[in-house]
Amino acid sequence: MQCWGPGECLHLDASGRYPDKTQSGNTESIFITDDFSRIRWAFPVSSLSAATILDVLKRFQAHSPVKIKHLHGDNTFDCKAVRAWTDDNSIALTGASTDVHAQNGLSESSVRLIKETSRTNLFAAGINDFLLDTSYTYAALQLSRTPTTTTGVTPLSLWQEAPFMHHTLPLLPFGCLAWGFTGKDPHDPNMGTRLTVGVFVGHDATRCAYLLYHMDSNSIKDYAYINHDPHHFPILATQLLGERPTCLMDNDWRQHALYPLKRVSDLAAADFLAGKQIEFDLPLDWYPSYKHSWRARAHAPARSTLKGNTNLRGLTVIIGHYNGPPDTLSPADLQALSGAKPSFLTIPMRKRCKAR
Repeated sequence: MQCWGPGECLHLDASGRYPDKTQSGNTESIFITDDFSRIRWAFPVSSLSAATILDVLKRFQAHSPVKIKHLHGDNTFDCKAVRAWTDDNSIALTGASTDVHAQNGLSESSVRLIKETSRTNLFAAGINDFLLDTSYTYAALQLSRTPTTTTGVTPLSLWQEAPFMHHTLPLLPFGCLAWGFTGKDPHDPNMGTRLTVGVFVGHDATRCAYLLYHMDSNSIKDYAYINHDPHHFPILATQLLGERPTCLMDNDWRQHALYPLKRVSDLAAADFLAGKQIEFDLPLDWYPSYKHSWRARAHAPARSTLKGNTNLRGLTVIIGHYNGPPDTLSPADLQALSGAKPSFLTIPMRKRCKAR
């Protein structure tokens, strides 16, 4: 049996399709295991196609200091595009027989270990499958930096130049509370926000940075420096309190109470208005058939349901008062004013009304 050096022989396998698309829009992960060191990587992809497989392999080779000499996987990776690339680069491509997992044993072992570690991370953090791709990626990193039970040696110590590994970044509990340091605001250098609260979900592959998931914007952002609380898991805490998983302290309407309105995002403004139940007059030109304006009370933030515009924010209000004589209103309008059947209305936040 041929002995390979670090990074020369890689074993490939796929995670299997996720139960649903993740927050980043991925549907599956490609697992790579180094034959010599047993370092593992997980690369999330939007679809398991020849193009995405080839992109992952090219990316790995571009970042690896060692030339790949041998690739071994199942039939999924033995496709025309991958074989053409391996032939052009003098890389041997071998595969396991159909439905014979024993011939791809190292990859199958990696799949089991990564999924077990990921399942533990998600359960401890109270997170479901919407962050499954980042959980797989971080689980592979944890396994690569943890001594194995068979040798007692950390895989990364056997190949310290392995790609996508950041030795200076510590391993933190997946899903724990963290605060990312942001740059100083030149318009408000003394009172501007310098920390952004989020949930730790791993390390960035190509940057020496941490990844934080922000529940208010449903986004993942990288930070060079963070503070963290390893004993607090925000998503788990919100579920135990019976709140929706997207709630976090950065959604607290009181956080932005001291900021001028022009510096606050639409979502934060909607949170503040709903939290204080602010009453304001709706613009008269919205309902030109009425001679006087309607007064509304902020009820709850809202998200646009239009396809392709999910980032647009709105505010659900309750119609509570008419600024003109009531005898000019229809019976349906009078019923809305009585409060017996509340009349809800969703208005856009980009046309903010003047609160009174």
